[in-house]
Amino acid sequence: MADIMQTADLDNTISILQQGLNSISSEDALKLVESWKQQIRANISSTTLDEDLERLKLALMGVTDASIAAAIADLGQDTIQFADSLASESADGEVADGELIEKVRQLGALLSQAANSLE
Repeated sequence: MADIMQTADLDNTISILQQGLNSISSEDALKLVESWKQQIRANISSTTLDEDLERLKLALMGVTDASIAAAIADLGQDTIQFADSLASESADGEVADGELIEKVRQLGALLSQAANSLE
């Protein structure tokens, strides 16, 4: 399960969020969202993260009236919960890299901060 975060260029996504949402074009944001969706579908069974990413994608495309900020906020919260589940699985004997878990938590926190900056 941890392979998802390693293959989806976690560091690049964190770097983009640290630079601010204005550092990425809408087109590149859509590509990044789609890349994450593909990785999640291929590697883990998290319908919550997949649904959050789909909502964000549709909001970015202007297909729905959903707020981009709300979609990013939900994704941030669910990403943190995913990190917590990875940590719980590690405690139960499955192997999850501690550094990886912290990066996933950092990603969730940065998504939450980005959502707050849009409100």
